[in-house]
Amino acid sequence: MSEPGAFSVAGRKYDFDNAGRVVLLGAQWHDQIVSQLIADATRVLQGSGIEPEVMRVPGTFELPMATAMLLRENQEAVKQYGAQPIEGVICFGTVVKGGTPHFEYISSATAHSIADVAVQYTTPVMFGVLTTNTLEQAEDRTFGKHSKKGEELAVALLETMAFKRSLRSA
Repeated sequence: MSEPGAFSVAGRKYDFDNAGRVVLLGAQWHDQIVSQLIADATRVLQGSGIEPEVMRVPGTFELPMATAMLLRENQEAVKQYGAQPIEGVICFGTVVKGGTPHFEYISSATAHSIADVAVQYTTPVMFGVLTTNTLEQAEDRTFGKHSKKGEELAVALLETMAFKRSLRSA
């Protein structure tokens, strides 16, 4: 990344000093992991001049519904009161495979529903749900043994927000 408040994609610089709201929405299950993902994403976003809002929901399954409610209410507030629009959302959660089909149901429904919300509202909504076979795998992807997914998702959000902004000036 370049200087604070700016982000470059494909050689083009985007200024996020006047960005709309960015929301980091996290499930309460596996709180230590989700909190770290949120902290890492927050650090990256702050480096680009964005102070994200953090909201929590009970579990991963609630992420799509909460995102849709958030974006719908925000659209109405923008129209009626000139509220600041939400420009991007990252949904964070962790689903660890157990001995029942619960993992498949939650993972699949959540992934598809988050994608549907992003398309419906044409707002960048990142899928930050770790779906792993073990808790150790989730920790490795959170605390840096294999990656730092919170940081990666914040960069992906910035790139997608920059892409959407580029369409306005095309």
